[in-house]
Amino acid sequence: MIIVVSEGGPPVVHSIVSQLPDTFPTPLVICQAFESDAIGGLVNAWDKTSQLCFKHLSGSLPLSAGVAYVVAYDCDARVDGGSTPPRLRTRRCGSNAEGNELPAALLMTAAGAYRESLRIVLVGDTKVPSPGLVKGMSAVIGNGGTICCTAERRDAAVHCSRLFAEAGIEMSFADVDRVLALIGAETKSGTGKGQAIKSLQL
Repeated sequence: MIIVVSEGGPPVVHSIVSQLPDTFPTPLVICQAFESDAIGGLVNAWDKTSQLCFKHLSGSLPLSAGVAYVVAYDCDARVDGGSTPPRLRTRRCGSNAEGNELPAALLMTAAGAYRESLRIVLVGDTKVPSPGLVKGMSAVIGNGGTICCTAERRDAAVHCSRLFAEAGIEMSFADVDRVLALIGAETKSGTGKGQAIKSLQL
């Protein structure tokens, strides 16, 4: 599961991760629209209020269930599906004008590694989506993954969904309560990891 977060999205992410158990049956990657130097405090805050283990990623780590990996927009992050389990590899690119393009590589490689089991939650952004982000989202859909959009305010999330629809990406809207309810139902279902994440319908 990947959460792509706009600059104003951390409170929504907090609402989600603070209620996930350490038995959450899949790795969670949070791609936050901050630079790496500004991520540390956010990771610490989320770690203190969540049962998940949070890691501010640099380098390469295997993706494990119950762990949240946080990457910044100034990092080139990719999922290596050729290893078991898949690994998340990052390298810092530095601040640049094309930072919004960087999540595209993460989404495209994750789509290839996890295919139909991949779930993307886009935490509302009212800006026109960048070509790179649209390309990444297209790869997720093309590989059978599922995308939804959420935000603190419903109108913001609906507007975000419309912007992506205009770019050719259809996604559903799910308020935070619905996202939490669906995740909660899965973590209590007693199914295996693969079944649980594949049956998570946002």
